[in-house]
Amino acid sequence: MDTTGDPDIDALHSVTTRLVDAVASIEPDQWILAAPCTDWDLTALIDHITGGNWFTVAILAGQTSVDAMSSAHEMFAGGSATSDAAIQSLHDQSRAFLDPEALLRIWSHVAGDLGGRQILRLRLHDLIVHSWDVQESLRPGATLPDDLVRWGLEELGAEDSLTADHFGLDVGPVRGSTGPSRAYLQVFGR
Repeated sequence: MDTTGDPDIDALHSVTTRLVDAVASIEPDQWILAAPCTDWDLTALIDHITGGNWFTVAILAGQTSVDAMSSAHEMFAGGSATSDAAIQSLHDQSRAFLDPEALLRIWSHVAGDLGGRQILRLRLHDLIVHSWDVQESLRPGATLPDDLVRWGLEELGAEDSLTADHFGLDVGPVRGSTGPSRAYLQVFGR
């Protein structure tokens, strides 16, 4: 399957690069910084991203969602993810989605049996929002790149957006006048 020019794959490359750069820049004393999401610090946020990546790689390798979740939890047996482990998980996930079968098959997921493209789109929203969370934790006043905002708004606005439906998101702010990046982040409570 040729993924050249595929908007979903392009967004995956963009957000992966953004997150790899951000994780690589975290200084030892910054891991305890508060994250904009829930009651997490930067360590918990990176663990969430990394665990999601490990889970996704496992389901795209054919594991059931239950087994994949168990595998992801086992990866944390030694404690929180290191920068190197987080970065590796991002690269591994990107490679997994580039497999010719990944986007075509139906996979076991916690949200049910889903097509690979649906799983990719769920992951992309998670990664885009959390890339902003990481950046905002490190340097307040963070923004999202236009390409990712454009992808996110288009996907949320589509009638078949699993993300909007599954999480019961109010996509009304997307049509507001607060600016595209702000509108996108507001949908996810930022």
